[in-house]
Amino acid sequence: PRPEFVGQPGLGFPAPWVAYRCLPGQTADRAGLTDPQRAALARPLGEWLQRLHALDPGEARRRGAPGDTLGRTDLPRLLALAQERARALPAEDAVAHAALAAAWAALPPDATAAGQRAAAVVHGDLYARHVLVDGADPTGLIDFGDLHVGDPALDLAIAWLLLPRAAHGAFRAAYGGVCAATWARARFRAAHHAVAELSYALDVGDGPLARAARRALPTVLGRGRGAPARPRQDATA
Repeated sequence: PRPEFVGQPGLGFPAPWVAYRCLPGQTADRAGLTDPQRAALARPLGEWLQRLHALDPGEARRRGAPGDTLGRTDLPRLLALAQERARALPAEDAVAHAALAAAWAALPPDATAAGQRAAAVVHGDLYARHVLVDGADPTGLIDFGDLHVGDPALDLAIAWLLLPRAAHGAFRAAYGGVCAATWARARFRAAHHAVAELSYALDVGDGPLARAARRALPTVLGRGRGAPARPRQDATA
């Protein structure tokens, strides 16, 4: 992010604020991308996340980056929350329950042990609404309000949320390799996030976001195109 303006609290607004120049394109959930166009995003997204996650988390902390203050990696709590949301979805979205169950079952036994995870500088809320494309070309990533030092799986979930499964190998290769446990957590993050997206989108009548979530859930379940990933067996990409 390259802020054009930085402001301080004042005039009744209680927080610091920043303003950015307008980037070309539209969000990926509204772009009507085809499967080949979504697959073409695998390499740039993987390379971008590799660069972000390679930043020194210690330096980020010294510059004021927070840790995970919202419990984004409290997997049992997130599962219960997602299951509650899934129960309120229409009957046609029963795939949400199956996707959550499949992603949870794919987690390794120690997946809930936060101390075992590597820390990285992460975007923290990366999904189709925060990826900009101009036509089919990626032009930027937006909304860094959740940036923090945390689990890289939070960002790697974009592969499950946006890309066809056939493109996951290209994404992981561009990123530089993902261990099995991290990839499994990314899959679960995607399941939880897609259920939350769909619940919100249906509440507010956001058709593009609902379609993006409904496309992601079968991918997480294993019904997407391409060979299914096997995080328990494959240590790296």
